[in-house]
Amino acid sequence: MEDLTRFAVEVAQEAGAGYADARYVRTREERTSTRNGKVETLASTESRGLGVRVLVDGAWGFAASSDLS
Repeated sequence: MEDLTRFAVEVAQEAGAGYADARYVRTREERTSTRNGKVETLASTESRGLGVRVLVDGAWGFAASSDLS
């Protein structure tokens, strides 16, 4: 993912951003529910995303996506 964040910053700077940073986030969640001391459900989810923040002509902009294809 380091390549993807680096690429995002380079593209933003080439497009005219005076400053740009990118952040990759991966979140894992595990959930359990019980009733009367017995496990009813177990669930696990994972999400990923990329956010890019830029400064252009004194104004901040931000974009994010969970589609990393």
